[in-house]
Amino acid sequence: WPSLLARVYRPQSLFALTARRQGPLHMHLQRAAAAAAVAVAAVLLLLGCLPGAAALRLVGSVGSCQCNSTSQLLLCSGIGLSTVPLLGASCPNLQTIDLSDNSIATLNASTFTGLSNLQTINLAYNAISSLPDCLFCNNSQLTYLNVTRNRLKAVSPAVLGSAKPNLTSIAIARNVLTALSHELLQLMPNLFILDVGKKSESELDARKLSRTLQA
Repeated sequence: WPSLLARVYRPQSLFALTARRQGPLHMHLQRAAAAAAVAVAAVLLLLGCLPGAAALRLVGSVGSCQCNSTSQLLLCSGIGLSTVPLLGASCPNLQTIDLSDNSIATLNASTFTGLSNLQTINLAYNAISSLPDCLFCNNSQLTYLNVTRNRLKAVSPAVLGSAKPNLTSIAIARNVLTALSHELLQLMPNLFILDVGKKSESELDARKLSRTLQA
């Protein structure tokens, strides 16, 4: 990108006339112009407009979304996604990911690896039937997980990994769960909100859940 900047920002041509007339002012003007060019380049790099901020593009059947190395937010709701690539290598600074309202049926155990700052994941309204073990093992900052209206029958404690201590809110309503593991709930000491929906919708044994939460 330095060669690109050299073509776009030309402090010598901008201040050539002034430099010839003012003499010592020439160096000052060049330095000021160079500093301005660097500042503009930094902004463009953060926005992904220059090489060095290569974007990862997720393409669905009805739309697309993208993130890069500086992105903190990835919004991919309702674009017809059926698969999710590994995100950590291209978008390591993500804090919020919205993959809701798509056609995702399976997730790779490494999908969220490398996202150490991730705090919020929305996977609601998909077709996920199971969550692989260690899916969130590298997401110790995760506080909110939404898997509402999928096809989950169970959630293993091994899914959450290092995310368990910091999770404060889980939405898991409108799946086909019949129970939640006592071990799973015990491993989330800071869980404040657990949305399992109505018994008629989730078919969850509310009495068994109550006993588990009170244990």
